[in-house]
Amino acid sequence: MAPISTAYLSIDDVYTTKRGSKIARVLDAANIDTKHCVYMPSVKLRAPFDASTFDKNPDASRQNLQLSLENTDVKSEIEAFETWLKQYLAAHSERIFKKSLTLAQIEAGFSSCMRDSDARPTLLKVKVDREGFRPVCCWDLQGEAMMPPESWKNLLIEARIHICHLWIMGAQFGVVMQLTDARIHESPETAQRQRANPF
Repeated sequence: MAPISTAYLSIDDVYTTKRGSKIARVLDAANIDTKHCVYMPSVKLRAPFDASTFDKNPDASRQNLQLSLENTDVKSEIEAFETWLKQYLAAHSERIFKKSLTLAQIEAGFSSCMRDSDARPTLLKVKVDREGFRPVCCWDLQGEAMMPPESWKNLLIEARIHICHLWIMGAQFGVVMQLTDARIHESPETAQRQRANPF
């Protein structure tokens, strides 16, 4: 899959949801049917941790999943998208934020989906819906539908990611990336742990 193409992307007008959140959809005019902006990294990504929520609620229908970007081009591809996004927001700040903002002000308020740390590789945070309107669809290596894994920890996945919308919370804002489909691979570490004793 090619890097995220920004040629036909735009940000819709902001609206307030029933829960009071301010969001604006990311639109891709090249996707005629749904206008969804879809990103499919060309490499498998590893989940170093299980999906979770901020309050550690294991029964939450929407959870956060972090994917390691170590030794991939995914980080630079998302950085290129975020650069476009910040420039777009600066150019359309009157419509989206109801006030004129400079690029420097946009950069100050922008919250990236990626997290950098000296202790580990860059992580990409995506949303995973376990149920509801758009639950994640999982697939095995034969292309058959399967139940989502009990734990995502140490799994390698081929990901289909919907870059859904811009969220705005006070002076902070960013985009929501949602994992819509995952082709599940076991990592060598996981496969080794699950090998049966032959003796």
